[in-house]
Amino acid sequence: MTRDIPGPGGSWLLGNLADFRAGMLPFFERCRRDYGTVVALRLGPRRLILLSDPSLIEEVLVTKNKSFKKHFATRLLKPVLGNGLLLSEGNQWLRQRRLVQPAFSRRFTDEFVQIVRLHTSRLADTWRQNPRRELYHDMTQLTVQIAAHAFLGISDAKDTEEIGACLEVTHADFERRFQQPWSLPTWIPTAPNRRLHRAVQSLTSIIDRMIDERRKDADGRHDALSLLLRAEDEQGERMPIQLLRDEVMTLLLAGHDTTANGLTWTWSLLAQHDGVMSRLRDELRHAKSETHPRDEASFARKIVKESMRLFPPVFVFGREAISAMNLGDYPIQKGDSILMPQWVVHRDAQFFPDPLAFDPDRWTTEFERELPKYAYFPFGGGPRVCIGKEVAMVEATGVLAALASEFDVSLEDPAGLTPWPTVTLRPKGPVWAHIRRRNGSVTTSRIERQTGSDV
Repeated sequence: MTRDIPGPGGSWLLGNLADFRAGMLPFFERCRRDYGTVVALRLGPRRLILLSDPSLIEEVLVTKNKSFKKHFATRLLKPVLGNGLLLSEGNQWLRQRRLVQPAFSRRFTDEFVQIVRLHTSRLADTWRQNPRRELYHDMTQLTVQIAAHAFLGISDAKDTEEIGACLEVTHADFERRFQQPWSLPTWIPTAPNRRLHRAVQSLTSIIDRMIDERRKDADGRHDALSLLLRAEDEQGERMPIQLLRDEVMTLLLAGHDTTANGLTWTWSLLAQHDGVMSRLRDELRHAKSETHPRDEASFARKIVKESMRLFPPVFVFGREAISAMNLGDYPIQKGDSILMPQWVVHRDAQFFPDPLAFDPDRWTTEFERELPKYAYFPFGGGPRVCIGKEVAMVEATGVLAALASEFDVSLEDPAGLTPWPTVTLRPKGPVWAHIRRRNGSVTTSRIERQTGSDV
């Protein structure tokens, strides 16, 4: 027996677009509170189903995953990401996934840890010299540098700055088009479209230059581009150049922005919870630096998990139904967009006692074992779970461990910190903070010892 899907009323033309634009996250919360875990919305001509029931989310991502494709908002990134892993579907996606997987091998992760330490040590030097910092800018610059180095083998500051600037243009373009009920095709030469094309062309130029360099000298290198150039499928065929570009573009976009946001929110939370920071430092004093970023039971990981619960960098996942079906007892139409908001599910008191409290200690083995699987899904799930989730955790915990040992962080305006949902969950406006070195800090010598010269 099927059930009608409840939902808020809206205008005859734009549906719920006004409420959506006025505040996406509060709107999602109101829908959950007023209508339950399955809610029908409309944005212009599109029908959306908001799911916050973990069992139904599992149906979408796992048991019925072949009945869905990426939804319209994700496809807005196609002018930038082409047919890369994030946007490809079906057999093409499966082939690409198998070709890309070696880029996240243990050997790559080993070198990635060293790259994280190198660039974090450089940021620490800057923090020592200038104690007033804009945290979001610092974390974004840091993760772009790490991504460019790890994925492309780039360490040139000029290239890194250009990559960061171009990626920022792509984010702004996504946000603009995501808020519109109808979007003009990107081939129409409007000013925003021309700006987007210039950014994509600049990124492509850098990637093509690095592809040419790696073709001449990829053997023995373990940056992701070199590994992708050597990767072969079951028939011994390598990735076509256009797909290689798309995959590298995907790695750059997805590989820095989510981590930058996650780190910004984490620092913001730590700045307001001295006890948690003290616990972290106690752990760092006794941790083995060589293994800490991968220690699943570390307090640093619990901090990152809790930060991603309260402020998930990917705050909503989307899929589109490719045929009519039921999810549980609810009828889904072909073409429906299914939105699964981590922002709502991660803050549900049914699964997380005192859900708005920042409590890393909640992440015990017993708690995780009893938690419904899709009550917490910062990296998605099912066959299309984020391929770089472990690398992201290594990066976040590595940066956190290196800087927290030496510095105290205090926010200038903690009350003014507001989430801003765009491609990812960013802070709205700058996050100004004061950095203070701790007396008796061990980080200066420790980072230098950890970084070494083998990057």
